[in-house]
Order: sequence, then structure tokens, then C-alpha cells
Amino acid sequence: MKLRVTLLSLVVILLAAHFLGTFTIIPMLICLAAPFLLLIKKRWNLSVLQMLTVPAALC
Repeated sequence: MKLRVTLLSLVVILLAAHFLGTFTIIPMLICLAAPFLLLIKKRWNLSVLQMLTVPAALC
């Protein structure tokens, strides 16, 4: 689980840096807030994180 969280955090930081380079603040803040969903112990948060990775891979 620690490896999964570490990799997700690294991906989020890199994606936020990409959005910061293009000066789009709202997607950058969404990317930085996404890993905090892992603190909620519900099943739906994993689905939300997976749905957020699809548009992130396309940009």
C-alpha cells in the first residue's frame, strides 16, 4: 500500500507541475487535492482516483 501511495503522489506532483507550467491553476489544485481522497476509507474514492487518471493521461 505504501508503494501505491508513493507512486500516486509522484504522478500527482508531476502532473501538477505540468499544469503549473501552462498556468492552469484549477486542474493543478485538483491534482494536488486528489491524493487526500486516499485518507477516506470508502470504496468510491478509488474509483474517483481512477477516473481522474484517464483525463490526466490524455493531456
